[in-house]
Amino acid sequence: FLQLTIRLEHCGRGDGISSSLKMKNNFNFPLFHWHLEISSKCSLACPRCPRTGPKNQFKYKATQLDLKTIQKVFSPEFIQQYMQRLLLCGGQGDPIYNTELIQIVEYLKFNNPKLKLDIVTN
Repeated sequence: FLQLTIRLEHCGRGDGISSSLKMKNNFNFPLFHWHLEISSKCSLACPRCPRTGPKNQFKYKATQLDLKTIQKVFSPEFIQQYMQRLLLCGGQGDPIYNTELIQIVEYLKFNNPKLKLDIVTN
């Protein structure tokens, strides 16, 4: 089993979001299956989740990956050529709480109608 990590590197100056972002594939393997965490928001209090530990033990900021960032990182050409399957899942949050979930899905599916999309939610 090989786990491949793709790093998003900040290129340029400014607020980070308006600057360009690029993906770096250190191993040059073909990348077709993707897993995106698009939200760190969650309304549950699961017993084994770090969120429910002693107060202030873990500090999770409720954030989301917005459509603008998705569009910067994943161009239409990239989606068409390199995305066959996408999993929207939450390790630290639930993707359904992303306020732009529908727009993100529409953008991805518009650019690759054959994209297999899985959404795991509570």
